[in-house]
Amino acid sequence: MTNSLRRIRDEKYAAQGGRCFYCNQPMWSGSPLKFQTAHSGSERKARWFQCTAEHLLSVSDGGSETSANIVAACKFCNQSRHRSKQPLSPEAYKSKVLGRMEMGGWMRLSSSDTAPASG
Repeated sequence: MTNSLRRIRDEKYAAQGGRCFYCNQPMWSGSPLKFQTAHSGSERKARWFQCTAEHLLSVSDGGSETSANIVAACKFCNQSRHRSKQPLSPEAYKSKVLGRMEMGGWMRLSSSDTAPASG
């Protein structure tokens, strides 16, 4: 990851209150151990909540590495969006994720997680 992309990711992480653009779950940037301890989860599950830089329009589709095209997303949402042969638009994917969460069918820490994670 370039320094520019890392800076944008960190800015988006802060602007989004440490929450994923798609699922609105807390993410970590820095220490997975702090996050794991704060959320009483397993190390394996905590890894899915690592903050990543998500391109709204992929570079292969003409997207750029600019602040307007990047959001902070958890590793689970970022990787899940790009698994399909025809990834959904960011808005459609966010709607799909939130709908699945309402039905209990998406990765989540727990229903009691309401505050953004730090560190």
